[in-house]
Amino acid sequence: MPSQTMPELMEQVDRIERQVELISQKLGIPYESGRGGAVPEEALQLARSGDRQGAIAKYRELTGAGLGEAAAAIEEALG
Repeated sequence: MPSQTMPELMEQVDRIERQVELISQKLGIPYESGRGGAVPEEALQLARSGDRQGAIAKYRELTGAGLGEAAAAIEEALG
């Protein structure tokens, strides 16, 4: 099996979770992603201090996520 980068692995996990969520909805079974609260503490601290751009940049640095995914994760974490 070829070696995958962290962003590739995260994308694969996201696809699998979307599929599991869809199947769960079709079957009427509640599904809660195990990735809740997955925003690294360093990024959360930046976001909570008002530095959303810094938080997004830190999230991307630490997770390898793309801009859209990072922004969505920070926004979701802030509620």
